[in-house]
Amino acid sequence: AEVKKSLLEMLPSLNFTLSPKYDSTKYLYNQTWWDAGAVVSQNIVKLFSAPTTMKAAKAQIGVDDVRRQAVSMAVMVQTNLAYQRYGLAKKEYTVARHLDHISNQLNKQIAAEHIAGTANELDAIKSMTNVLIAKMRHYHSYAELQNSVGRIYNTLGVDMLPTQIESD
Repeated sequence: AEVKKSLLEMLPSLNFTLSPKYDSTKYLYNQTWWDAGAVVSQNIVKLFSAPTTMKAAKAQIGVDDVRRQAVSMAVMVQTNLAYQRYGLAKKEYTVARHLDHISNQLNKQIAAEHIAGTANELDAIKSMTNVLIAKMRHYHSYAELQNSVGRIYNTLGVDMLPTQIESD
């Protein structure tokens, strides 16, 4: 389109004019009349700069091609990074879920020992604290997993918000 635009700018221009005229002098035979004309013009400077203009337009085509390739590569890299983050978040979630399960099992065992009188109260409190920390890590890793899925959708251009939000 830029090359065609450059070519069209080099063509001669043709202008038509048509306008009503009026003169208040009372000695004229007709005080109102129409003026019409046509003008053809050519910009000589543009004609001599045609080769340079064409080279610049063709170079712009090359620049646009490289720009499109760069944007495509950026999207591919961003998608790959989002996928890699998803894989890491998934592994972290699996570990955190397993740790939460183990903490719950240990807490049950220590609570049973505390009831039986073989474990002290401090161990029971530490065990309950570890359960809370493991649960917090579990929920945090789940949130990171969901966030990484959102990054993938965002990279691919998927809009997860509804098109219309209903108000009550």
